[in-house]
Amino acid sequence: MRISGLLLTISLFFIAAYPAFAERNGYAVGLAPTYYQTLSVVDPNGPTNNTNQFSMDLVSIIKINRIDRIYSEAGLYNFKLRSGVANIGQQVDGYFYAGYYQHRFRIARNFKPWLGFGIAVNYLKFKARNNIDSDGYLASVYPDRKGASFDFAVNANYSFELSRRWDFDVFLGYLQPIGDSIKSFRYGSALIYNF
Repeated sequence: MRISGLLLTISLFFIAAYPAFAERNGYAVGLAPTYYQTLSVVDPNGPTNNTNQFSMDLVSIIKINRIDRIYSEAGLYNFKLRSGVANIGQQVDGYFYAGYYQHRFRIARNFKPWLGFGIAVNYLKFKARNNIDSDGYLASVYPDRKGASFDFAVNANYSFELSRRWDFDVFLGYLQPIGDSIKSFRYGSALIYNF
């Protein structure tokens, strides 16, 4: 419970500090088509299968300086995990907000990726939770559950400058659950407009 309170406080700081940083240092917004691969749930009643999901996420960036920034994203979850003999199937719906601190590393003259870490805050509903027997018949039914959850998040972005105002980013990310939450590897791109 203490860890959840600490993570919620950190997340609220990111949200509250956003306008002050953005006004002073500049900001950017964008749309990010994202593919979630090996998407699964850490379920209190047992293991789950993996699935994939395509999503259109919102991205915002607050520039701290030329090599540091706060990268945020928000999106929706809507996926179904298949039931199995040992795996709990369920329908998962919800939304998330993730905030990252990113630093730009100069690997080579023309290769300067952004690497970041942060926290994702989710509000999720898990419905139709069940598993089946070896003949494919319903074996167990579990109650629906819902609530907030958290993930440690890491990501890597590479930006291509299209013009003074527009950037095109490609990215990779990983979500590691803290408690009963979502686990996923994801990748995608983002079209970013700089103010």
